[in-house]
Amino acid sequence: RRPDIARAEARLQAADADLEAARAAMLPRLSLTAGLDAQGRQLHRVLDNPLYSLAAGLAAPIFDAGRLAANRDLVIAQREELLLAYRQSIVQAFSDVQTALNAVAGVQQQALAQEEELRQARKALALAEARYRAGAETQLVLLDTQRSLYQAQDLAVQLHQERLRASVALYKALGGGWGQVQGEPTKG
Repeated sequence: RRPDIARAEARLQAADADLEAARAAMLPRLSLTAGLDAQGRQLHRVLDNPLYSLAAGLAAPIFDAGRLAANRDLVIAQREELLLAYRQSIVQAFSDVQTALNAVAGVQQQALAQEEELRQARKALALAEARYRAGAETQLVLLDTQRSLYQAQDLAVQLHQERLRASVALYKALGGGWGQVQGEPTKG
């Protein structure tokens, strides 16, 4: 569902059609027409020399064979170029997905470590409050412990935001959000 891959695939399909048209142009074409005038002279001319009429229809591709072959070779080269671009877009898509998966996994590991830090900061604050009430700690130590807890909470929120960004990046790398549902474009 990635638009870059879909575009490359459509261009490759168009190149395949161009190649078929170039190959077909190299084949002889024969068109049969019939026409009679009031006195029948046209039929008489065709029947006088039917071989000449047939040879003229078949000879055209022979005389243009160099130009037609060069055109076919050009179309083949363009198709190969588009095939390479298609393959590169697929490789880029896999790379994007791998990068997004690594980002999701990395943020997940950081979040797990941050949860432990947050748990320890809460525990340290509870101990500092208990010691402050008992008169064993100063208010400065209590405030410093609170500051450490708030920093840990702030970092946890930032990591949650990064986890959401990484999930969105993975969704986009997989091609989500660009399709159409029931005739209406979705927002990605």
